[in-house]
Amino acid sequence: MTGSSVKTPVIPWKQTFCKTEGDHSLDLKAICLFTALGFFLEKDTYFNDRETLQPFTEYEIDENDIIKSSGKYWDWHYSPRDITFKQTLEEFAHLFEKLTYDKIKDKNVILPLSGGLDSRTQAAVLKNKTKVNSYSYKFSGSFDETKYGREISVVKTFPFTEYIIPKGYLWKVIDRLADINECYADFTHPRQMAFIDDIKKLGDIFYLGHWGDVLFNDMGVDERLTDEEQINFMKKRF
Repeated sequence: MTGSSVKTPVIPWKQTFCKTEGDHSLDLKAICLFTALGFFLEKDTYFNDRETLQPFTEYEIDENDIIKSSGKYWDWHYSPRDITFKQTLEEFAHLFEKLTYDKIKDKNVILPLSGGLDSRTQAAVLKNKTKVNSYSYKFSGSFDETKYGREISVVKTFPFTEYIIPKGYLWKVIDRLADINECYADFTHPRQMAFIDDIKKLGDIFYLGHWGDVLFNDMGVDERLTDEEQINFMKKRF
C-alpha cells in the first residue's frame, strides 16, 4: 500500500479503518461515548492507533502504512434562496426522483415500509414500472407496527411481506452480527437480523431512508428557544 492514495465516497456504505500514529491501547473516552450513544463519533474507534476514514476525503499512505488526510474534495453547504413552498416541493420531487432512478436503474427494489415520513416518501416516488417488494416487521406479542406499511403497499400495489420477530432472536445471530458490523454499532436494535436471509430473496437493492421523522417532523419545539436551549434539546435527542 506504500505511496498509494484513497478517496472515500460522499456517503460510504461501509466503514473503512486505517492505522495511525500512537500506541495500540484502548481509547477509553471513545468507548465511553459509544456506550452512551450507540455509535462512535467521527474518527473514533476502539483503539488509539486506529481511526475511521471520513467521507468525501482524500488520503495519502506513507512508507509506514500510516494514512494521512490530504483534504476534502466536497463538503455540505447551505445556500438559502427566497422561493415559495410550492417551488421547494417541486424541486425536491424532481431531485429526489432523479437520484432514486439514477441509482436503482432496472434493479428489483427491496423497500422497508414503516409508515414513517421516509418510507412514505420513498413509496410515493417509485413508479409502476419499477419492480418493488415491500416488507415490514413487528415483535411477537407487540402492537401492530406493520399496519401502516401494509396500507401503503395496498395503495401502491406493492407485494408485501410481514415478518414477526420472535423473543430472544438476537442470541441466535449475535456472532454473525458481530462479523457484519465489527461491533461498531448498537447491538440492542438489529431487528432485521431475525429475517436477514429472507429479505435477501426479495430483490437486488435496498431502498432505505433514515431520520426523516427526527429531522423534519414537527416535534412541538418552541421556536423561541435560545441557542443554548436548542443545543440542550439536540443533546437529549441524541
